[in-house]
Amino acid sequence: MTDDPATVDPSLEARIRRRQTVRLMMIAALVVIAAALALDNLQDVTIGWVVSDTDAPLVVVLVVVFLLGLAIGWLSGRQDRTART
Repeated sequence: MTDDPATVDPSLEARIRRRQTVRLMMIAALVVIAAALALDNLQDVTIGWVVSDTDAPLVVVLVVVFLLGLAIGWLSGRQDRTART
């Protein structure tokens, strides 16, 4: 084994490829589950706001809540860039 960064251990390459394959399979499975969930929840629901009510398809409500959760998680997980200097 040499210290040349251009040479990569074949077993390491295989592990990386295997990890990437598993990751892609998990993403594909989650996409299939999300599509099945969306197709099964097309009925309208009433959303109660403080001042009024609104009707919307349940799948839209689920997607909006999911995106809000992603945004909150992303914002709360960020580090202040000035604190790292």
